[in-house]
Amino acid sequence: MRADLAAFLLGLLHRFDDLPTDAVHGFLVDLLRDPELRVRFRTGLTAFGPVDALEAMMRRAADRGEINPARITPRTVSLPLDLLRDAFLVGGVVPSNQAVDEILDDIVLPLLKAP
Repeated sequence: MRADLAAFLLGLLHRFDDLPTDAVHGFLVDLLRDPELRVRFRTGLTAFGPVDALEAMMRRAADRGEINPARITPRTVSLPLDLLRDAFLVGGVVPSNQAVDEILDDIVLPLLKAP
């Protein structure tokens, strides 16, 4: 599961490599100011978007006995994306591969494996 999550998150991060950082920051500011845009964006994340993909990966891992199925909640499913978004907002740059590793190894996987 770890390899699947890492590949997925890195793929998401690198989708924005060609976008100017200012454009991404501007979009995030627009999300804060425009409730309708925020709803549309959130719907895009959850309606067969990255959140659904993460949940499917986690459910398959639970079926294989790799993680605790009781730990799969809406908050834990979105946690990797939330942490990456926060790292981007605070750092001002796309998080590194090392940041993805730390998020998975130090936070997400221990949480999902906990009894």
